[in-house]
Amino acid sequence: MAQLWTLRGNLHFPRGELDACLRAHGRALEYARQAAAPEDIARALGGLGDAQYQRGRMHTAHAEFSRCVSLCEEHGLAGLRLSYLPMVATTEAYLGNFESALEISGRGEAAAAQAGDLRTQLLSQSLRAMVEIYRANYRQALSSSERGVSLAREIGARRFEAEALALRGLAARGLGDHAFAQESLAGSVAIAREAARTYCGPWALSSLALATDDPARSRALLDEGEHWLADGCVSHNYLEFYRHAIEVSLRSGDWDRAESYADALEAYTRDERLPWADLVIGAGRLLARTGCAAPGAKARNDQDALLAEARRMQFNEIATLIAGGSRP
Repeated sequence: MAQLWTLRGNLHFPRGELDACLRAHGRALEYARQAAAPEDIARALGGLGDAQYQRGRMHTAHAEFSRCVSLCEEHGLAGLRLSYLPMVATTEAYLGNFESALEISGRGEAAAAQAGDLRTQLLSQSLRAMVEIYRANYRQALSSSERGVSLAREIGARRFEAEALALRGLAARGLGDHAFAQESLAGSVAIAREAARTYCGPWALSSLALATDDPARSRALLDEGEHWLADGCVSHNYLEFYRHAIEVSLRSGDWDRAESYADALEAYTRDERLPWADLVIGAGRLLARTGCAAPGAKARNDQDALLAEARRMQFNEIATLIAGGSRP
């Protein structure tokens, strides 16, 4: 029963079925504890981490994933430990700890390479690409995302392929290769529409909007992404979509819309605030307000504080946005 409920929860996760996912993994943990089965307990804890991650509760998710990995290490469950180390790293990144996220991911990737675990290698490469994009290390991000695309195709994981293609496109954009960025991001959106809408659809759409010079097309892509978010998606879609949507709006001089996206991100993370999201929200609001009016002393002080926090976190993409101002 523990294993059946875990399977059920795992099926709810990529479909964005938040409540059903949480209930299923909770039931799995109950049965696993009744059976006194350490592996099933660890698997259920990992599932609960997935369910909390899906809801955007990164602090709680990180705690559940960490408990899962610790139990795996205690009982020698090497394969299951590898499955969840990338999620410990991913939640660490959203908590604003980029160096720690890369270190955890690197440990998992090295062990996965020895074990021939392609899935963990894929997730580790995608996590590395994501963090290096935040840090504006685009060449490293491109290399990791290229490897991620290759691994996703090797194991036939379409949703992970869509995610890796989005990361490859963002890395290429950062390097100024606009044609390759458009090609990769269009491919990501195509797969998302077909097979990964709730897993990474809005993220892919907003990434393509960010790389698109045509304001009308960018607006249409963001509108489509908002419709998908309203239907329910895995949490990283909300975080990444709103970050990109804020930047697209700032670029076009739509200050009100930039603030509305910052408000939406704040509402989404209200239950468990994230340093990553707080920085994005603060930058979006500051740049929207200084974009439509001359900055005063308070705005300059706010800018200095946000810039210092972005540099401390190594969130160099946001630091560049803050330092560069908001006028289109």
